[in-house]
Amino acid sequence: MKINNFKYSIFPFIFSILFVILTILGLVIVFNYSIIGTILDILFLVMAIYFFVITLINIQMFKLTNNKIIVKNIFGVIKEVSYSEIKRIEKMDTTVYSLKMMNIKKNSIILFLNKSVKESQIEDAYNRKKNKYIVLPYNKKIYSFIENKI
Repeated sequence: MKINNFKYSIFPFIFSILFVILTILGLVIVFNYSIIGTILDILFLVMAIYFFVITLINIQMFKLTNNKIIVKNIFGVIKEVSYSEIKRIEKMDTTVYSLKMMNIKKNSIILFLNKSVKESQIEDAYNRKKNKYIVLPYNKKIYSFIENKI
């Protein structure tokens, strides 16, 4: 079974592309008029490219096979975990997108790989290599599939 979280990452993806395009346009406009403006715009362009790369990292795909879960992004495999390594499974709301005081939360399935991990330690709805848990988009079919495998 294959799953992706692109629908959760669509707004940050669009905003990061717009940020890159606007800084490139600003660089083209300011380039001939001001050295300080050009330097500032180059700094904004570096920041825009950084946000774009982070957004690309957050677009993740999941593959549920008969014996393991594989989490990937466009840069490669993030985690590969067998069902026997999962200690518990929880359904909870995780932050998909955050802007100042506004948080967009979605239902997610959290697969804990360590019993000592607490629910308050879940940072957001995206997987990282260092985390001791896996976050999947919630779906009853996926939840029951994983529950049967544990």
